[in-house]
Amino acid sequence: GGGGGGEGGKEGHRAVCYVLAQLQLLVSSTIISSLSSHPSAPPSLPSSPTAVTLGLAITRKMSLFRAVCYVLAQLLGATIGAAMARHVSPEIFDRYNGGINFVGPDVTIGGAFLAEFMGTFVLVFTVFCAIDTERGDEVFHMPTLAPLAIGLSVTLMHFGMIGIDNCSI
Repeated sequence: GGGGGGEGGKEGHRAVCYVLAQLQLLVSSTIISSLSSHPSAPPSLPSSPTAVTLGLAITRKMSLFRAVCYVLAQLLGATIGAAMARHVSPEIFDRYNGGINFVGPDVTIGGAFLAEFMGTFVLVFTVFCAIDTERGDEVFHMPTLAPLAIGLSVTLMHFGMIGIDNCSI
């Protein structure tokens, strides 16, 4: 019987690809966080997720004008990035519907919303802990480890949420 071995090989290959993709996400999230969270930088840069920008604006750690500018920059960047991806590889872009997230099988819209809400909360909470300058000397190591903490929270949320709705925190 040669039919069953091929399927197992495909599943094993998919599992390896999934793990490698998650490791790539961890490394890239950590590098991006490192580059955008220098201690002398403002608390949020345009590369931060919109939820973080919104959280900073709501808690008045960022002006409303700056938050609006950041959100507009994020939207413009996403639009340009999507256009570039479509231009570089239109067949892959179309095959995966441009990377649009979808609710997984056996998951309700409410369940997907709750998962996204909780995942976004974890991310925003992690960023707020990482940039809290009022804690002073008790967390002297945080500016150095903040990018790793943010990257790990993003990766962990992806591990848990990919099967729910492809994780769009």
